Amino acid sequence: MKVLLVDREGDEQNKSIKTLVKDAGHIIFHIDNIAELLKNTEETPDLIIIDCSFFSSPEDKLVNNLKLFFNDSVILILCQPSNVLLAYKLTLAGFFGFMTRDKDLSMMLNMYLRNINQLLICRSELTHARKLVSRKNDFPNAILGESKGIKLVKDQVQKAISQQNLPVAIFGEGGTEKELVARVIHFNSGRKEGPFLAVNLSAIHDEFMESELFGHERGSGAGAFSRVLGKIEDAGGGTIYISDIAELDKNLQYKLFRVIQERVIRRAGSNRDIHVDTRIIVSTSRDLDNEVKKGAFREDLYYSLLRLTINIPPLSQRGNDILILANHFLKNYCLENELKDKELSPAAKRKLIFHSYPGNVRELHSIIELAALMSDKQVVGEEHILFTSSSFESSIWSNEMTLREFEKRIIRSYLDRYNNNVVIAAKKLDIGKSKIYNMIKKGEL
Repeated sequence: MKVLLVDREGDEQNKSIKTLVKDAGHIIFHIDNIAELLKNTEETPDLIIIDCSFFSSPEDKLVNNLKLFFNDSVILILCQPSNVLLAYKLTLAGFFGFMTRDKDLSMMLNMYLRNINQLLICRSELTHARKLVSRKNDFPNAILGESKGIKLVKDQVQKAISQQNLPVAIFGEGGTEKELVARVIHFNSGRKEGPFLAVNLSAIHDEFMESELFGHERGSGAGAFSRVLGKIEDAGGGTIYISDIAELDKNLQYKLFRVIQERVIRRAGSNRDIHVDTRIIVSTSRDLDNEVKKGAFREDLYYSLLRLTINIPPLSQRGNDILILANHFLKNYCLENELKDKELSPAAKRKLIFHSYPGNVRELHSIIELAALMSDKQVVGEEHILFTSSSFESSIWSNEMTLREFEKRIIRSYLDRYNNNVVIAAKKLDIGKSKIYNMIKKGEL
């Protein structure tokens, strides 16, 4: 840690401070005037110990200058016992703390050095973590794929990033990584320094949904022993991502509508509106238009959410994106587990391409990690690519689809079952093999 002592007293009077700092393993420099301090603002010390005598009051211009030019430095006030009140007021103005020139100086300085050193370590770790998060959600690299559907997703994400206050609605089947898209929007927008909070409504009991999103006042209901801020208020300055928005209780839908239209919330048990600066991103795998027609979803909220929509296609419609994602997951698995790089064999790639992926990207991720674990060699073979027996059934019955889509899913499931042997699949289905070959050529399978 680099320490700068700013004090009019000479070296001899400050000898004990310098000795304590050096004995604690830190570097210390001493200057005796403010002009020299403000002249070298490009070189920021970790800790500045400055004598209280340089300040006339907490409103002194020097207070603002120090906070402006040394924003990353920790500032401690050193004072005589007679100046404790001013030193205390300076800490209230934004400085870290103060210590007096008396018999307790050594003890206080040692305590501050330990605490500040720990603070700086935490700051460094937090900065590193933020860089990792930023890199993980870097746009457009975080959204992988070259298919037409994903290119359209990227175009819409770019618009969402540039319009940082606009609500966003993300539609897609389960497992299509809707939360990843929401995170990419947040961490590449002007709100990236603010919080990103995710709330899954399907995992919250109806009884607690209002408190979770909007908060409550003390005494507003059973168990409300104190005021609690809701996630929308907690995400102030940032983004709240609400998944499974179709599950939102209809009585609460108007409250969310007011957040979007008027930027206000009202905690449960309160009669006062509170201004919030929170971006709303929602997602669902259900047809909201149909929910409106059934009367289960408010029309005004529905249209307020449709200002910017992103439709993520299922993995089965993304063609070669399957292999792009598979290679990415395989590389990451090896990196995270400190293994030598592995690669997919041609047969493994063919097997992956022909699968239907009812669980979408989430399913592919699990399949690849299991395959990497099963393979003891540098090549992952088709025997390591394992699909669940329920894939076909869940694919067929989990969503409504056209007869043509049923046909494609059925043929694809038979190809999975018979290791992509078109002749056997055609024979089992009692159709011509040319039909399957033509569908493969057109990219339908």
